[in-house]
Amino acid sequence: MKLDVFRLESVRCAAAPAGGGTLDGSLAAVYDPMDGATEIYGVASNGTTYEDSWTPAGGWAGWKSLGGDVKDSVAAFYDPASGSMQVYALGPAGTSYVDSWTPAGGWAGWANLGGTLNGGLAAGYDPLDGAMEIFGVASNGTTYEDSWTSAGGWAGWKSLGGDVKDSLAAVYDPASRSMQVYALGPDELAYVDSSTPAGGWAGWANLGGTFADL
Repeated sequence: MKLDVFRLESVRCAAAPAGGGTLDGSLAAVYDPMDGATEIYGVASNGTTYEDSWTPAGGWAGWKSLGGDVKDSVAAFYDPASGSMQVYALGPAGTSYVDSWTPAGGWAGWANLGGTLNGGLAAGYDPLDGAMEIFGVASNGTTYEDSWTSAGGWAGWKSLGGDVKDSLAAVYDPASRSMQVYALGPDELAYVDSSTPAGGWAGWANLGGTFADL
């Protein structure tokens, strides 16, 4: 098995996107089963999002602009329900945006999802209800969730409570059939909240530890 680890330092040295300078913040990486490609995304110093992709046949394609004016971190996820690649980001005012790609239509362009959030977004797919879930943190430390299904579209942001820092991690756990969201509190302790179809969100539980960032 081949495992790729992407570091921003290597991108700063190797990539100079046209008109975009070096890349800031964190990279996002995801595998696209539709074309067998590993996709990575980053944000240039001027707020433009860039993408590079790798396939066994062609290697790295080179950085290309996806436009936009976003903060320095993006979240990316493949949505099996719609067969599309999804990229999520926050604009300079904290509004959330999504751009999506399909083999038939290419990139759709950035769409406003509303909200006023800080830091980076986290995204995950919940196969139990066929929903794309995104999570973000408001300036007061409250976590918010928005979800999309093919039947209902975007549901709108709703509060999950908590008092956490401005970065999250999210993953679906098939063993417990739950969506898991992880965050750090102001005390730098790790916390988790989990959701199941039967029980909804359980509430934030302390996992201990002392960390600077997730």
